[in-house]
Amino acid sequence: KWIHEYLRRQKHVKSYRLAEYGEGDAGVTIAEFKDWFQTKSNFSKTDFIPCTKHCRSNTISSEELASYKLPVVTIERECDHVCSVSTDNYLGGVQATSLLIRNKCDVILHINSIFPDTLPTYGRIRGFEDICNEHHVVHELIQRNLGNTYQETLTQLKNIFNEIEEKYPSQKKGVFLANDTYASMFLNLIFQKYGKLPKDYQIVG
Repeated sequence: KWIHEYLRRQKHVKSYRLAEYGEGDAGVTIAEFKDWFQTKSNFSKTDFIPCTKHCRSNTISSEELASYKLPVVTIERECDHVCSVSTDNYLGGVQATSLLIRNKCDVILHINSIFPDTLPTYGRIRGFEDICNEHHVVHELIQRNLGNTYQETLTQLKNIFNEIEEKYPSQKKGVFLANDTYASMFLNLIFQKYGKLPKDYQIVG
């Protein structure tokens, strides 16, 4: 509420709204600046606008963000030209995969979207692959365009679920999904088919 009140009073802001699915949902506010704001090169100290963590997409490069001459801090984004805050995605990938290995899964699967390896979140993929190779575990990286809407993502996850069911029918499957939203959707697909979480599935989000 405070962020929305602040944005409402700013002359630089054309519009703002709560984020939709795939943008961060209700925990994120999307603000659109006026056209002149993006070409203005001189700002006073009072011209700072607090932005939430989601910059609408990964298509805005850090070089472009830096060209606006604004104090920008990105979160989990490519950051060659701006400051950034990122979690230890590599360690997260290692820990999630290690848990599935300790639970004695026969095959470890990592489901993620398609994105450049320059993004900090790619560390999860590196962590997954490194720990699987280190322990000589059968594994598969499944990268797909998971879409920008709930229905698009659900359709892709359904396809992946069916492929896993067909490819690994009698093996204990450890499934490491890129985030909690994907994990929840994937878990629902399993419940819809089996009415419970079978012993041959382990899910980590």
